[in-house]
Amino acid sequence: MKKLLTMLFLAAWALSASANDGVFYAAGNQLIPIVETDIIVKKEVLSIVRQGDYAIIDVHYEFFNPTKAKTLLVGFEAPTPYNATFNFSDYHDSHPFISDFTVNLNGKDLPYKVALVENDSIYYKNGEFIYADTLEEKESIELSGSPFGQYVYHFTATFRPGLNIIHHRYKYRLSSSVVSDAGLYYTLTAANRWANRQIDDFTLNIDMGKHTSFCMPLTFFENLSEWQFNGIGLCNKLPSNFEGSDYKHEYVSFHIQSGYITFHKENFHPQGELTAEFYHYLWDFYEKDSLESMLDYIKTHYLTGNLDEKIPLLNDYLKINKPEVYPDNIRKIMRNLPWAYRGYVFKDKKLQKFFESTQWYIANPAYKGSQEDFSSGDKKWVRYWDLDENSEIIE
Repeated sequence: MKKLLTMLFLAAWALSASANDGVFYAAGNQLIPIVETDIIVKKEVLSIVRQGDYAIIDVHYEFFNPTKAKTLLVGFEAPTPYNATFNFSDYHDSHPFISDFTVNLNGKDLPYKVALVENDSIYYKNGEFIYADTLEEKESIELSGSPFGQYVYHFTATFRPGLNIIHHRYKYRLSSSVVSDAGLYYTLTAANRWANRQIDDFTLNIDMGKHTSFCMPLTFFENLSEWQFNGIGLCNKLPSNFEGSDYKHEYVSFHIQSGYITFHKENFHPQGELTAEFYHYLWDFYEKDSLESMLDYIKTHYLTGNLDEKIPLLNDYLKINKPEVYPDNIRKIMRNLPWAYRGYVFKDKKLQKFFESTQWYIANPAYKGSQEDFSSGDKKWVRYWDLDENSEIIE
């Protein structure tokens, strides 16, 4: 059986860890038939919610069985982590970074088992799973920083004639690298293994939280018009030299003040996987010879993630020790980034004009400048760039 999730993992990791410094924890995936079947996927609603370092996956499936009742072995594939700290001996029967795994078929919770199998072989043969080799080999391969195999969560499901409903939930740890604060990966193409080789009616909801930015390659979708905002946000294409580019796909960035985004498509035959990266946009700042040139960069990319972590990076890449060496207008822009990102409308016309020139600014007249939801990093960032000792908006 073709290992689609493994290919997703390798492609995504090549993208997010090109500097050989990062951690891959886990990825999401579709349910798949372990053996051939005539059951089709009529409808799927996939909802992804980010909660800190984790993704909560909730999937509603509607399967159609065209013939009599049949019992089918159904699976969920998840690659093993690497560059992550854990002991394989403690995780024979569960993935170390996947939890709260549940499956409910037609109102009944189903028990499941987990098999740790090889990557590059048919892992189910003659009615049995082919398990991975010895624990000693697994440990040595894991320590080398290479992916070892995959966990297969599997369960037996009896599909009645006609419509069947499966509700599936789990939680997994987001990955990270030197260029990405967090990386969310999800295999969509596995859905093509069902009899209709597509999802007749597919909906994807992604909720990354308020005041956040992330980017995605155009893999399973073709243009920005296919996305709907349920809340306040905007999206745009990134330049071709975007540092996360894999040189095969265009990238788009999403900037969310509140709410979530939705992708919907009928007769959906996914040709690519879902990748969402929370880039911190300071990876190539060492090429900038001044803070002024960095401001041009900021017009395209907001400094996402924990701003507290950006201060030492600024000092390193820009070789500065005190922000006082920069003109007040530049310091003013840098200092007011957390307010601008939340849509504050500035009275200072020059300041307002600069933020309106960015690709991420969304004016929100209802926002009056409260720091109630500022992170500790936001507050430290403001203090770092202060023109005086107060912590109010400086225009």
